[in-house]
Amino acid sequence: MPKSMMRSEEHTDRISWRSVKAYCRCCGGFPWVAAFFASSVLERIALIFLDWWLARWAEEDSADERSMYFAVYFATVLLVIALVSFGRLVFAVATVNAGRRLFKQLALSVLRAPMWWWDTTPLGRVLNRFSFDTENTDTTLVTKLFPALQSMSWCWPYLCHTIPCCTSLPVVLIVLYLPSPLVSSWSYPFLHSFVLFHLFR
Repeated sequence: MPKSMMRSEEHTDRISWRSVKAYCRCCGGFPWVAAFFASSVLERIALIFLDWWLARWAEEDSADERSMYFAVYFATVLLVIALVSFGRLVFAVATVNAGRRLFKQLALSVLRAPMWWWDTTPLGRVLNRFSFDTENTDTTLVTKLFPALQSMSWCWPYLCHTIPCCTSLPVVLIVLYLPSPLVSSWSYPFLHSFVLFHLFR
């Protein structure tokens, strides 16, 4: 078996940074990725502010201030709706662009391949790349990627919110953050295998 076929048969349980960067470039590059993460972080900050503002509104006894509290609350709700809509729109457009560009690059690479590549590559593998792998990129990857990115972007506001509390209570900092590297190193192989199984099955 030629070495090129042997390399293509090799599988790995890790996604390289090269693949991640290539997918981000196909999505539109840094502006699109940054816009999605910024909208997600601002959305979570606005939701935290809504809870805080509602609690402050509940403690207010003056009837004269109710209109001001309602105006701020209503404006924040509109801001959350705008951020949610913007983030979903950016993600949808970026992933559609990524799917189109990846398929175009795949088609051009196959059409421009030399004859020796066709002699050494089974046609079933080529059809599999155009059918099953393309379907995974357009559907499975998108449906699994969106909640994962949302969870990552939501961690930052909560982390920034808990740090001031931990500075006043060092015991909370020790209990919450010090065991996290140990837990992550222990659960990473199981979590990584679980994600890859559901992502590429």
